[in-house]
Amino acid sequence: MPTYGNHELSYLRENLTVWKEKFRVPKGFSVEHAPALLTMLSGTENLNVMSTSQPSYYGFTIGSVRFLSILGVQSLKKRDLKFIPDDAIMWIEKELVTSSLDPTIKWIIPFFHASPFADGFSHPSVKVLRVQLGPLFQRYGVRIVLNAHDQSYERTLPLKIESEDVYVVTSQRRDCYDRHTNGTIYVKTSPGGKMSNIRKTFSKFQTDPPPAYTAFRDDNHHHVLQVRVEENGDAIVVKSWGLPGNGAPPTIMEEFRYTLGEDCDS
Repeated sequence: MPTYGNHELSYLRENLTVWKEKFRVPKGFSVEHAPALLTMLSGTENLNVMSTSQPSYYGFTIGSVRFLSILGVQSLKKRDLKFIPDDAIMWIEKELVTSSLDPTIKWIIPFFHASPFADGFSHPSVKVLRVQLGPLFQRYGVRIVLNAHDQSYERTLPLKIESEDVYVVTSQRRDCYDRHTNGTIYVKTSPGGKMSNIRKTFSKFQTDPPPAYTAFRDDNHHHVLQVRVEENGDAIVVKSWGLPGNGAPPTIMEEFRYTLGEDCDS
């Protein structure tokens, strides 16, 4: 199930309409209802490719997990204008409310392109998404968020966001979290099979040592993420695989478990 990013929406002009025709997604919220976002992305030249009946924000349920696809994208032309429009935020909150009140839903996992927490040279943290989405995620019990965009793998510790630059780490553990952890983990997985490195800075981190929010990171592999829900639906295991790109087999880079139980033995 897709979520769209800067290649489809900004001046790279890879034509959102063509991509949307390839994927049928559930009813949701359509970006053409948010003119401010259209103006922000790269100008009126892209309005013709934005008109489509396929929604840009939508949700779907698999078992006990509600997934939310959010159009979290930054403008590469106008880096000071990065935001999700108010009407889209209202749709997101409505989805979070409904899901959090549904007794069959145990997990809500939003996924969107640009990452609120990223230390890459090419695509650093989009901090405005921290304040737009972080408090909503905390209010409605979102424990895991999936992102991409920057060309490396990073995973945060559980966080509570207070402002663009202020956050609280709720656990220093790297391997397991329980219902008392009370924090959101952001997992940024890239670059998949991408081979391009035009600017010679893809996959390179800005800081060493890593930012305080970091649980694990790697910029030497292509990465694939596996999210596995345990049979009773009360725990999720997230595993990152790294492919060196030289024909060697993939290896497990890291994994962690988040449980709704009282402790990590539950």
